[in-house]
Amino acid sequence: MNSTVLLVIVLSIVSISTYLLQYLLFHKPDDQSFYILQDLAFLPVQVIIVTVIFNRLLNILEKRTKVKNMNVLISAFFSDVGNSILYFMTDNSISDDQFGQMLDRSHFKDNRSYKEMLQQIQKYKYRIEVTPEKVETLKLLLLQKRSVFLDMLGNSDLAEHDSFTDMLWALFHVADELAHQDMREQSRADMAHLRRDIQRAYPLLLLEWVKNLKYLHDEYPYMFDAAVRFSPITNSTRLLPVDGLEV
Repeated sequence: MNSTVLLVIVLSIVSISTYLLQYLLFHKPDDQSFYILQDLAFLPVQVIIVTVIFNRLLNILEKRTKVKNMNVLISAFFSDVGNSILYFMTDNSISDDQFGQMLDRSHFKDNRSYKEMLQQIQKYKYRIEVTPEKVETLKLLLLQKRSVFLDMLGNSDLAEHDSFTDMLWALFHVADELAHQDMREQSRADMAHLRRDIQRAYPLLLLEWVKNLKYLHDEYPYMFDAAVRFSPITNSTRLLPVDGLEV
C-alpha cells in the first residue's frame, strides 16, 4: 500500500477515535458539534500555513542545499581536472594588460564590479594558438578525464546549471574531436577546426572558473586565497597576489 494512503487512513482513524472518546467521556454532542465546526472553520487557514508558508520554507532550504552541493561539485571539478585544462588551453597570446585587469581580485569584493568582469570575459576576443604538441597534451588530459565529464553531465544537482553544462558539453566535444584524430597527421583544416572548438570552450571554462572563485571568495576565503596563488592562468594574466605575498 502507498505510504501516503496508509498515513491518511491512520490519521483518519486517530481523528475519529478521538471524537468518539470525547463523546463517550463527556456526553456533550452539542459542544462537540460546535468544536467540530470551529475546527473546520480554521482548516483553510491551517492548509495555507502548511502548504504555502512551510512548503515555501522547505523549498528555500532545499534550493540552498542543492546550490551548495552544486558549488562543491564544481569546486571538485576544477581541483580534479578543470584547472589543468584551463592551464593547457591558456595561451601567451592573450596575456596582455587588459586581460590581466579583468581578473583583478578586487572585483570579487563588489557584486557590480564582479558582474562587469563576467561581461568583459564573455566579450573578450580570445586568440589561442594551437600547435600539435599543445593539442597532444590536451588530448591526453581530456581523454583521461572523459569519464569525469560524463559523470557530471549525469549529475542531477548540476542539471539546472545551464552555463556549467554548456561548458562541459563544449569540453566533451573537444575531447571527442581529439579522440578520432592523429596529432601527427593533422592538416591545416583540422587544426583550424580544433582551434575554433577550443576557442569556443575556453571562455566558457574561464567563466565557470571565475564563478567558482567568487563562490570560494564568499564562502571559503582561505580556499580563495589558495586558488589565487595557484591560478592556472599564466603569470601575466593571473589574479593579483594575496596581500603580503609575492608572486
